[in-house]
Amino acid sequence: MIPDAASIARKRYRMRKTLRFMALVLFMIFFLCECAELIAWLYRGAAIDNLALQEFVLYSPFLAGAAFLVIAQGRLIVWLVPIPKRSVCPACGYHLQGLREPRCPECGLDLPPALMRAPTTQD
Repeated sequence: MIPDAASIARKRYRMRKTLRFMALVLFMIFFLCECAELIAWLYRGAAIDNLALQEFVLYSPFLAGAAFLVIAQGRLIVWLVPIPKRSVCPACGYHLQGLREPRCPECGLDLPPALMRAPTTQD
């Protein structure tokens, strides 16, 4: 089935919500781990030492992952939920330019007339 613009918009909206939720989860993991480290550091009553910096570096990939998802979500959504090409069969990828009947000659899928383009040469 060939998706219409409304279904692609719905899928992209759900994907945007999913990516934002994943970014929030990654940030919360980072935040909770750093808060636990801060509480342990205050409990010890010691100055900031190498162990505290190592813990920050240890949990910083969660923060980097959250930042990446927030910054690159637009490009990720377009990559994950693409708009199908109009001149290609959605089932097998056969190029549909120049067909005379609304059926893919490769896989036999019945095609809607909106997907087919006009023939490039007239016989």
